[in-house]
Amino acid sequence: MTPEVFEKLIGIRVLLNSDSFHAAIRGTSEFAKLAGDYTLQGEIDDVAQSYDRLLRYMADGVNDPERQGVLRRLVKRTYSIADRAAIRLGDVTGSREVFFVRRADLRATTLGDITAALRAEASRIDLINELPEAERDAQALITAHAALEQQETNLFNKIWTTVPMGDDDTQLLATVIGDDNLPLPTRCLVVAACLLGLLKFYDPNKLALLAQTYVSAESDELAMRALLYLALAMSLHRRRVALGDSSLEQRLDAMVEMPSLADDIAIVQQRLAKARNTANISRHVRDDLMNDIAKVSPDVQDRLRGIAPGEDGGINPEWEQVMRDSGIADKIQEINELQMEGNDVYAGSFAHLKSFPFFKTLANWFRPFHLDHSLLMGDGDKVIAELMQHARLGGGLCNSDLFSFAMSLRSMMTAARDQLASTLATQAEAMEQARADRVAEDRHQRRDRIVVACVQDLYRFFNVFSRRKEFAPAFDTALDLRDLPGLERFTRRPEMLNVLAEFYLANGFYDDAISHFRDLIESEDDTSPVVYQKIGYAHQRMGHYREAIDNYNLYDLADDTNVWTLRNMATCHRMLGEHDLAIELYNRILAIKPGHLATMLSIGHTLLEAERYDKAMNQYLQVDLTENAGHRAWRAIAWCALMMSDTERSIAYYDRIVNQDTPDAADHLNRGHALLVAGRVKEAIDAYSLCCRATNGGPDEFRRLFEADRHHLVRLGVDRTDVSLVIDAASLSDVR
Repeated sequence: MTPEVFEKLIGIRVLLNSDSFHAAIRGTSEFAKLAGDYTLQGEIDDVAQSYDRLLRYMADGVNDPERQGVLRRLVKRTYSIADRAAIRLGDVTGSREVFFVRRADLRATTLGDITAALRAEASRIDLINELPEAERDAQALITAHAALEQQETNLFNKIWTTVPMGDDDTQLLATVIGDDNLPLPTRCLVVAACLLGLLKFYDPNKLALLAQTYVSAESDELAMRALLYLALAMSLHRRRVALGDSSLEQRLDAMVEMPSLADDIAIVQQRLAKARNTANISRHVRDDLMNDIAKVSPDVQDRLRGIAPGEDGGINPEWEQVMRDSGIADKIQEINELQMEGNDVYAGSFAHLKSFPFFKTLANWFRPFHLDHSLLMGDGDKVIAELMQHARLGGGLCNSDLFSFAMSLRSMMTAARDQLASTLATQAEAMEQARADRVAEDRHQRRDRIVVACVQDLYRFFNVFSRRKEFAPAFDTALDLRDLPGLERFTRRPEMLNVLAEFYLANGFYDDAISHFRDLIESEDDTSPVVYQKIGYAHQRMGHYREAIDNYNLYDLADDTNVWTLRNMATCHRMLGEHDLAIELYNRILAIKPGHLATMLSIGHTLLEAERYDKAMNQYLQVDLTENAGHRAWRAIAWCALMMSDTERSIAYYDRIVNQDTPDAADHLNRGHALLVAGRVKEAIDAYSLCCRATNGGPDEFRRLFEADRHHLVRLGVDRTDVSLVIDAASLSDVR
């Protein structure tokens, strides 16, 4: 199936999701003809005829109580026909998509064949392990594990490329998942394969199997993986799930009876929400924290060389002091805190380590990390296995990152490995001691940790895997779980809506914050006014000033003395050019906080924006006479005076700034303007030259700044030609 064909299938799904039934049926008919399948063509023709009859009955005014049920069945059939046409096309054309390549590889092999072979390899491993350690054939054990892993990969590929999953195969997989004699990683791969299949094609039996796994699994790892995958798949296919399927509905009914579901759904919702922020976290760690550490670390190394170890060979307290003084300790602490909060701080760091051949096998992106993997079992890999045990105990690395770490260790020199092993061992001991000092990890924390690692694995798959574009982008479209069919009472709980809204607000996802706060208002009888304040702020940050004002006003009805709200409302009015309303709000602030300098200045700025220069000047002079005002009004007075053509006062204040303050490029520029308007051209050019030197962009940036003010100078009487000449003269003067 070519990308164009897959796009056509997605287009049909979009039409169906948006209730454009006629266009969807027409597109599916063309799709079936393209596939050359007469059975499918006959089915879609039957759907089209049934839909036409439904429309005719409606046009004739027939009151048909079955209309919605008939339409639901037609839509379900259209979805199914489109999927089968796409699969048919991929099969007959020999598509090189990985889905169809693996499907062709295993066409002659049944799930029963693979599970039988897998059980045989698992039994062989058990027989070897039953021998006394001294009698075990280490190489035979590695070979058996490698063979088991190959059968796991075959099982994974067969599951995700089998569409639709038959009832017998579904029952077989349920047996595999529930078999405690099989390794847990094997069973985890089964549920992951269900998700991967659902990222290509809807399959109610795979969804039902995930729901059943969540209900019946005794393992937290299995249960939480199944719930996470189920939530993503249901969200991706929410329209089709809502159309109904009896088998799936039974499984979902069993789920809602689980006392743990509310807490577990909350974990999944929060962790998927945090995944939205991974790119920002990675950028912050890379560009801010790690860059800062890199800048100071050479100096720190020089200082540490002169300090001997502690008397017992341990850490010298002076080392710790050097780290604190340099700021490195604070940066490392911030990274640790981000990690402890469940943020993905290593996404960027490990992305380049996903080029190992191990990650060419798609199943390995979803494989739980475990020390019994054949990669870690050779005699020469004992140190690597030890290192990985320490790394896993240290926490923070997801499964695919742990595998990346293990493979990167293979290229290390032995001495470097040994040194790293010693360091990680110390860290692991500290982590273990910290855990011992705390209350034992409870069930919620354990299940949360599992979801964190799985979400991070998925993030890497969707962002790094070389053929990721062949799968529906679940992380783009399926992270909002509020409308999971049948589970809304769990996904729309007010406390969770509030948590998610606050997270989105704090991290700049303002659309999502507004949407969640709106749902919170609808779900509660008595909404806190603060919610409207926060909605207003989100709208303000997006530039929706009218909507921001409307929500701030709703908060203001409950608390009309909140200075923060009044100030932000005033800002919104200023952005809309409603200066009188802004000044009215600033005066309300002054009634609450008399003599508040920042507010007095804001009134002046608002008057200046409205070009009421005389009133603005009076306001600024009032500020300048206020105790503790310092130099805060000087620049405003100088500019206001210039706009009023009072060049003498303007130059006097700019001279004060240059002589008594810390002038910047804008100060030199504006002083030049005042001198130019006053006819003191040579002094103006000297001031402009100082501006040119003070800008980071040099002459080009100076020209840009000057051009932005050209209209002011022309209005104040400077000849247009002289303006251009002055720009060139100042630039040349600076070059000389």
